[in-house]
Amino acid sequence: MQKKTRMKVFFENIFIYGIFGSVEKIVPIIMLPIITRIIADTSEYGVYSMFTTIQSFGVQIAILGLYDAVFREYFEKDDETFHKRVLSTALDIVVFISFIIGILMVVFSSFFSRLFIGDAGYDIVIYLSAFGIICGSTRSIFSLPVRIRNQRSIYIVTNLLQAILGYAFAIVMILILNINYIALIYSSVLTSLILTIFYAVYNKRDFSIKLFDRLESKELLKIGIPLVPTFVIYWVFNSFDKIMITNMLSLNDVGIFTIGMKLASISQIVYTAFATGWQYFAFSTMKDDDQVKLTSTIMECLAAFSVFIFFLATIFDEYVFKFVFTGDYELGYIVFPYLFLAPLLLMFYQTGANQFLVYKKSYYSTLCLAVGAVANIILNYVLIMYGGIKGAALATLLGYLISIIMMVIINSKKNWIVLSKRMFLILTMIIALSLHIYLFDNTISIVIAIAFSVLIVVAYFKEIKVLSLKIRNVLLNVRTSKRVE
Repeated sequence: MQKKTRMKVFFENIFIYGIFGSVEKIVPIIMLPIITRIIADTSEYGVYSMFTTIQSFGVQIAILGLYDAVFREYFEKDDETFHKRVLSTALDIVVFISFIIGILMVVFSSFFSRLFIGDAGYDIVIYLSAFGIICGSTRSIFSLPVRIRNQRSIYIVTNLLQAILGYAFAIVMILILNINYIALIYSSVLTSLILTIFYAVYNKRDFSIKLFDRLESKELLKIGIPLVPTFVIYWVFNSFDKIMITNMLSLNDVGIFTIGMKLASISQIVYTAFATGWQYFAFSTMKDDDQVKLTSTIMECLAAFSVFIFFLATIFDEYVFKFVFTGDYELGYIVFPYLFLAPLLLMFYQTGANQFLVYKKSYYSTLCLAVGAVANIILNYVLIMYGGIKGAALATLLGYLISIIMMVIINSKKNWIVLSKRMFLILTMIIALSLHIYLFDNTISIVIAIAFSVLIVVAYFKEIKVLSLKIRNVLLNVRTSKRVE
């Protein structure tokens, strides 16, 4: 691919498709100040947070990696009957597994209630989680034809509708029926059911109960099951700390931690936009002569961007939280910087880990993530004990950093990436500022953040200038194309 063309593709995918596809993630962030004022008790919000944690884990287990497996298997043959058989087989497996998980959760509800919420008296939350897992996993397969046909507008609209309806139902239930946090859970399950029915009806021609194929099921499971550990690892990074906080501290702390995490998910929008543009770009350029140099340059720029944004976030975090939230929710600022940086670091990790796929050594990625996840659990135990929820947030960040350092070491030894000394300076600055905020978090922390921000701009001034011109050209091309239309 020519250099001008490939860079145009990269930036257009990120700024047009990626950002537009992230619109539905903005709704939960906008709703946070409203929800936290309606549900003033942080422990109640903590229970809702644990519901989402249980559901996300259950859905990943029920799907068994078949979402990605269907994508791989679907394009094996250009035959409609084959496509229908693949989708139907995957659906039958997921429905069966999700019902088994749901039944087990209902039967052992007291056990799961103690494990996830720290109290055996939340059986209703476990029941609703079980139903949510069945709906969520089934919906994932029913929605696959939309993704396969790249019907982006339908997918975006339904996701946006899910967010809007979920909060609309919750607010109505709280204000009219005068119920508490359970309204958020009811609305989540209700919205999930509505979308499951919508996708089932919309894509009904792509499925048939009669087309279950035992041989095809073995092939799908052969592809999907090896992917499950990676999903579980990501879940550990994103959610396991809340389980440890529940059992080591309290639901109040879970509520505060979750609010910090929710607002920090602003950076998740950036990550989603990048991931949308990166996947196609990475594989379309993997045979280019300068692929290693190109990937290395992008990695460095991403690292510089991520750290620069992180430094800015540490300067304004406390003021933002006190302006947006009230009561104990304001304390979410103490975990915000670490959780804000984590998805941005994931961009950096994904860029480097993609080299493992290019050279067909994907197990390296699983190894790096697994080591980081284990370190995250150990660090959580130690740091929560001594630093509370701030320790949990730092443990998450350090877990990601450990995975990244391993990824960089392996890629560097294989000569699959070549990084300059500036990269190691960036990693040092991240660790230094993170530890200083954790130990002190005072005016000096702000001074250090400002100084590091300036240093990043100076060190990458040339790249910033080139990047600015690229973005400007892409935006101009978009405006020109609209006028032509």
